[in-house]
Amino acid sequence: MMEERMKERKEIFATPAVGAIVEKEIDGVPHILLQTRRKKNDLGSNGKLELPAGRIRQYENIFQALRREVWEETGLTVTHIQGMDAALLSAVDGMETLCMEPFCVN
Repeated sequence: MMEERMKERKEIFATPAVGAIVEKEIDGVPHILLQTRRKKNDLGSNGKLELPAGRIRQYENIFQALRREVWEETGLTVTHIQGMDAALLSAVDGMETLCMEPFCVN
């Protein structure tokens, strides 16, 4: 019975994505960047506030994707990513794993 239920279910995979908290200090007061969502054919969430974010492309690591998404959505160049300096990349049988606190990305 359990096997039949498992066969009926279609496995759904998550789409990997990145998002950035872009910080800037102005007159000693910290600020974060929010943008207003405006996408064609997405009337349900248009007008809501969001962080710059998007999908990770195949063969892109999380840092490359984060830099690209922030630039595409805001025109800003990322100058620092927290945790990037301490990140560890390991490869086994052609599969890469990128580890940084508190994340691990395959």
